[in-house]
Amino acid sequence: MDLIREMAHVIEQDRPKSFGLLIPKDSKLKKLYDLAVNSKLNEKEISNKLYKSKPGDKRFLMLKGSLINKLSELILIGEHSDINKNNYIKVQFECEKQLTIAKKLLFVNVYHNAEKIVKKTLKEAIKYHLVEVEVECYVLMRKINYLKGFPDTTEEFNSLASRALQVSSKVNDAKGTTEMFLSEIKFLRAQSKKVAEKCGKYVFPLVANDKESPFIELAVLRIRLIKAHQENDIQEWSQTISEIHGFLKAYPYLMTEHLALELNVSDAKYHLAIREYKKANKTITSILKYTSFESFNQFEVLAEQFHFHCHQGQLKKASKVITKVFDSYQFDMLDGMDKAAWHIRAAYLRIVIDYSDSSIEFDLFVNKKLTVFFNACKPISKDKAGYQFQFIIARLLLLHSKDSIDYESEHNSLKVYHTRHLKGNLPVRGAIFYSHLSKLTKARFSKKAYDQLSESIANEFNKHPQYIEHCEVFRYEYLWDAIANKLRQ
Repeated sequence: MDLIREMAHVIEQDRPKSFGLLIPKDSKLKKLYDLAVNSKLNEKEISNKLYKSKPGDKRFLMLKGSLINKLSELILIGEHSDINKNNYIKVQFECEKQLTIAKKLLFVNVYHNAEKIVKKTLKEAIKYHLVEVEVECYVLMRKINYLKGFPDTTEEFNSLASRALQVSSKVNDAKGTTEMFLSEIKFLRAQSKKVAEKCGKYVFPLVANDKESPFIELAVLRIRLIKAHQENDIQEWSQTISEIHGFLKAYPYLMTEHLALELNVSDAKYHLAIREYKKANKTITSILKYTSFESFNQFEVLAEQFHFHCHQGQLKKASKVITKVFDSYQFDMLDGMDKAAWHIRAAYLRIVIDYSDSSIEFDLFVNKKLTVFFNACKPISKDKAGYQFQFIIARLLLLHSKDSIDYESEHNSLKVYHTRHLKGNLPVRGAIFYSHLSKLTKARFSKKAYDQLSESIANEFNKHPQYIEHCEVFRYEYLWDAIANKLRQ
């Protein structure tokens, strides 16, 4: 049923006119379709409504298979839906459709109309720098000219195909390198020097070829953006965002939903880092309009919205974001690391609400056993200075809030973890907070030690720019003050 729901989500972005022909009104297919798009119904309930039987019923299985086939046809004939109606992907899909027709004509040696189709498609491919499509066009033109018996023209198109193939290979390398880094930071909350160094190493060979295709230029800019964020280099981060926006004005067809999400999330993170909350909120609000749980891209945006509220101490609004995520049908379908990250965010909110003695209603974590939370967070163990760093702090504060803490053991664990995984890997603010929290733990969270350390931590924070680091759920100053509230209780 998940497949039908995903296909329906794609179709409903821009429902084809032929929808009613393939899935007629009042038919069993339409009834199944309408029931399937209701995410609250499971397969057993849907089967019972249609046939008063179990999902294994042959009639239900055949109907489901038929609907999948019809939806597949609708996806193939449907228009590509995107926030940018004139993006290159839409053009590429259309070019590929035309080339498929040309190939079928050439298969039976009918090359006159095939040649017209290929030439027209080649113009579009060159206009939009679709070098992969260019390669196919040159290959087909080579075949057409050999069928005509024109050796010189056949040789010319063979050379053009070879040159285009070389550029295509460079574009593929650029896209591959970009996607490699995007995958590396997908479940990374740390700002990693190692990732930044790798970005610098891989970006130089691409710069040498960036004038051969705007896709290579775009790849260079995207990798630079990742590098600036990983280094928390605010000036370079801002400069790169500005350059990308300028570049996309020159090549507007390169903007797609995926790219818009990537750039806008980075923009939101940047404004959160420099505490420009109005601009961050404006960006986050705009992204939410074209993302959804069904596409699984809204979780990423809501994570930044959650941090936006936390950085300003807006606990009630933060709780609404958490509740919205956990209540979504798609939450259980998330990757284990993604789910663990949301459990950690919920834990921080629970801690701050409890420490501040707030009256905010937030059911999550009220009766949750810590072992359940610990097990849910196992998948994030690889992000030592990111999500795992957040977990270490949350774990300590949860144990403290429940008065079930072995201070000596916890202090030793903090020291060992710092030596093994954090030394030299933490950004400045994270290192300051961790150091003072470790000292407070050694002093068994005594009020006297807290008061002494408070002056020290304030002085340390004041020595450095007040840029928020990516790993901060709540600003460290806010979290430190929340501990004082707990001690007063």
